[in-house]
Amino acid sequence: MGGAVSRPAMRTVSVLGATVWLALAVGLLECGILAVRKFALHEFLNRSPDVWWLAPTAYLALFLPAGLGLALLARWRPGWPAVPMTVLLLGWTGLTALLLLVVRQKLHPAAVLLLGLGVAAQAARLVRTRPAGFAGLVRRTTPAMALLVLALAAGLTGGRWWRERRAVAALPPAPA
Repeated sequence: MGGAVSRPAMRTVSVLGATVWLALAVGLLECGILAVRKFALHEFLNRSPDVWWLAPTAYLALFLPAGLGLALLARWRPGWPAVPMTVLLLGWTGLTALLLLVVRQKLHPAAVLLLGLGVAAQAARLVRTRPAGFAGLVRRTTPAMALLVLALAAGLTGGRWWRERRAVAALPPAPA
């Protein structure tokens, strides 16, 4: 019995989809920045080896409560531009975090906040004027980003488990 999905329910799904997409995109962008710093610029990064999957997962854990709140608000306020506001608020948060990571001490924190807000506002404006394009982008790229994060998590933790197992097996027997 496949009935039509209500408009508030679709708005909720759209807000949650945008939330997951933003979290994964910002997390993977942070990984890309860290990769450039580590492998191209040869900087020492005092980070866990699991940062490559933990960063997107952490953004997801941070963004989901806000996204759930925005989704509830979208259900109660039908005329409210829920998805552009999600992009504005969560994009601002994520971009500010990324800018602080990239520019570190080079810009005043207030300038970083304003720059993040300006970029997020322009992204929200684009989402508002082209909602179908953003929805298609989210639909096409979210599964690939999620699979990439899962593959990184499985590969890094599984590889570490395998190396540890081989090292333990190569140890001589314990003395009696």
